[in-house]
Amino acid sequence: MAASSTYVAGHSEGTDLDKLVPDLPSGPLDKYRAGASFNWKEMKAYIDPPHIIAFKPYLPQTAPNNQHFLTQTTSNHLHFAFSTAKTASHGLVFAQLYTPDGVCHGLHCFIVPLRDPHTLQTYPGITIVDMGHKIGLNGIDNGWQWRLFPYIAATYAMDTFAKTFAKHFFEFRMESLQPEDKDRLALFGQEVHGLSSAGKPLSGWLARDCIQECREACGGHGYLKYKCSGDGMCSVVCTGSGLGMLRDDNDANCTYEGDNNILLQQTSNWLLGVWANRADAATCLFPMHTTDYLQHADHLLSHPWTTSPITPHSTNKELVSVCRQALQWLVCWLCLRTSAELDARTASGQDQFTVRNNIQVYLAHTLSLAYVKQVVLTWFEEWAQEAPASLQPVLYRLCALYGLTQMEKHMVPLVEGTILDSLFTTNKPTTGGLVVDRSLITTAQQHIRQLCGELLPDAVALVDSLAPPDFFLHSVLGNADGKSHSMSSPHSMFKNHSHSPQPHITHRTVTTI
Repeated sequence: MAASSTYVAGHSEGTDLDKLVPDLPSGPLDKYRAGASFNWKEMKAYIDPPHIIAFKPYLPQTAPNNQHFLTQTTSNHLHFAFSTAKTASHGLVFAQLYTPDGVCHGLHCFIVPLRDPHTLQTYPGITIVDMGHKIGLNGIDNGWQWRLFPYIAATYAMDTFAKTFAKHFFEFRMESLQPEDKDRLALFGQEVHGLSSAGKPLSGWLARDCIQECREACGGHGYLKYKCSGDGMCSVVCTGSGLGMLRDDNDANCTYEGDNNILLQQTSNWLLGVWANRADAATCLFPMHTTDYLQHADHLLSHPWTTSPITPHSTNKELVSVCRQALQWLVCWLCLRTSAELDARTASGQDQFTVRNNIQVYLAHTLSLAYVKQVVLTWFEEWAQEAPASLQPVLYRLCALYGLTQMEKHMVPLVEGTILDSLFTTNKPTTGGLVVDRSLITTAQQHIRQLCGELLPDAVALVDSLAPPDFFLHSVLGNADGKSHSMSSPHSMFKNHSHSPQPHITHRTVTTI
């Protein structure tokens, strides 16, 4: 594909970044933004055109004002999961309640202050330590990076895909008004339909899984609900974290325009038709060039990786290239296997409805997803190549992380994808899949962990570059200033409670598990 096919927002317009993109509110995230390897404002200006960026600050803002009270405990030992021992300002502790008269009132849940919410320094008398080595990703605090960072990479990838596809769709609509080449226009329409029928399920499922992972990462706060109050303008029931509302709103995306699994059949049906006619070069050369490599399927399928193409020292560009080749091989292999399965079932006397249903499992369904992921990865890399030099290193980290995580999901057919004599057009059978040297699997996983670690200093700035205004998120957790607000906010727990003294804190040890 030509690099010119990707979307570029207009970073070359020489706009004054400080005027175009105002500073975010100061807060606990400042030190992370300062440690980023790139200018988040420059990234934002590369992602969105200036008129979009300028419009967002004018959106209305809301700030719920909830009232709460705080109890206390003298518990001696707390265990916190994930990275909360590094960031938590309060802890929920179950303990026996004793009143000053010595009466025990049974088990209660207490809110225990741990840190100053403004400085994140622990209160006097509290010691926070790590319990020691853990199994798995010991050096990455229980997988926080591995859980969430791939979704940051996927978000950038899908943002580029959506904008690049929109650009091509606009070109298709303009050509439709005054078609000069009706054959090209027909191919263009087929490709638009095939790509969009797979792109929509991929993006909908990605958003669903990302929201759920974020919800779980927030623990109990993730599903906290409260009733909007304070200004009298909002009477609906809202979700404190905002994640519940996002999940509910996105849920419809999984069935818009039809069930996602049915839409994927549209893509696989088209790809199988292209595969059947690939000997005619013109049938593979579509205007968006998303199936060009099918012309070279015989070559791709006859050259397995007898030695791993990636090493611990592979660059991010090399990793992206390997992942793209793997997805292209997978599309070719799945076209071959699905076509053979379709022919075999048809010859056995099964009706077409039964045949089409049965070939979806492990074959046609995966074919559609592999096809669109290859396009997403390719367009993402092209967009990264066109970025300013200062942004390219972090964008290639994201691109490599997206490619590796997607390749890892399809590792089974990549390893076991046997091609039979009767199916291979060049009569050169293989005894396994693309990946012969299985050290590639371990090396790929090592690179995923390494990339997550390398992206850690840039994570906040990367989210800043994409995040919508606080008004849209409507969250007490995901504010741009990095502070928790409303029900979850340590500050609001003490706000307007001057009559309530700060709780007395005896010595406690807090450990992270």
